[in-house]
Amino acid sequence: MKIKHILIKLTFYLMLLMFIKCEYDVTQPLWYKDYPELPIPSIVKIYPPEEATPGCNYIKIFGSNFVGKVSVYFDNVKANVVSASNDSIVVRRPAISKDSCVVKVVCDSAMVVAKYSPYKIHKVIEPYGNFLENKQLNAVTVDDDENIYVVEKKINIYKITSSGDKTIIGTANRIIYDITIGFDNNLYLFENNRAIDVLNLQTEEMTQWIKLKSGKVVKYGDFTSHGYLVTGGRRSGLVVVTPDKNPIYTDYYIKDEIIGIRVYNGYVYVNVICNEPDENNPEFAIWRHSIDSKGNVGDKELVLNLTNFTDQYFTDIDQINSFYFSEDGRLFIGVSAENPLLVYDFNTQTMDFFYLGIVPSYCKYFAWGTQSYIYLIRGDNDLEEEWTMYRIDIGMNKGSK
Repeated sequence: MKIKHILIKLTFYLMLLMFIKCEYDVTQPLWYKDYPELPIPSIVKIYPPEEATPGCNYIKIFGSNFVGKVSVYFDNVKANVVSASNDSIVVRRPAISKDSCVVKVVCDSAMVVAKYSPYKIHKVIEPYGNFLENKQLNAVTVDDDENIYVVEKKINIYKITSSGDKTIIGTANRIIYDITIGFDNNLYLFENNRAIDVLNLQTEEMTQWIKLKSGKVVKYGDFTSHGYLVTGGRRSGLVVVTPDKNPIYTDYYIKDEIIGIRVYNGYVYVNVICNEPDENNPEFAIWRHSIDSKGNVGDKELVLNLTNFTDQYFTDIDQINSFYFSEDGRLFIGVSAENPLLVYDFNTQTMDFFYLGIVPSYCKYFAWGTQSYIYLIRGDNDLEEEWTMYRIDIGMNKGSK
């Protein structure tokens, strides 16, 4: 019996020793260790300073310890990060407008969020014209007093005054594809027809201005500063009409399709789909011609091979519907695509999205007014996208003719 008690006690002490040994063999708890100090990110300055004005497409944030994966927020709106390094971050203009917001940089390797305030984001876009009926809108133009003229596909022509009043001022004879204000301050209509109609904006009377010869069906046009109309369409060739209505027919693009015309800085720019492309004539391209005070057109020069930008910015040249030049020489392009406003910089030879994520998708047409505003029609019947119009502040004026 005594031996039994001794064995029990011995077993107990052995187990106790094993337990004590195991207790001291375990890994040291994390809370006993010194936690490594993580870098604390900070924002020193932002460019543009204090505010992102209209025309600003990117915002650059300067600071320190921007390590790991970074995210940037303007209040609660996440910005698109373009590039990031330890001491700077570039983001696209966020889809927010506010007089005072907090800029926040969140790094996945830091416990602290870097903050900077106040920072102002100017409003750059708003619905315009009160188009609430979801009717298809085809074209828009602007006169020297910033009155806006908009045409429906179903031939109604609207005038929106600079104070915002909207009235129907006429109806077209056919579907309108392009409109422009002429040298006489009247409204010229291009309807995929030999006839070019004009709406007198004083009397609101519609008349036929000219009828071109057989085969010269035109769809687009623009006036020079000397009052010459340059127009064209599919297989029409480039046509110049003098102020006294004498047409001058050229052989330029006689086998091709002209899908846009713009006069800028003494040149006529022509957006063309080439019927027989080769190494010297891209399938999709913008060309230009000099044009003098008497309407004489110079040789064509290749300006931009648009074929190089398919897939990334648009899938088909037919998606390009409008283009204008800014006063600093950049080319702005409207596209019926998810990201509808593009800008091409001839100095850097780069194409980019403008106001990405801010401008609604599927631009049908846009026109640039006398100031820094463009008026953009958006909508798509096939995709059941709503038809309406927006006024967008580009932050600069258009280039002169």
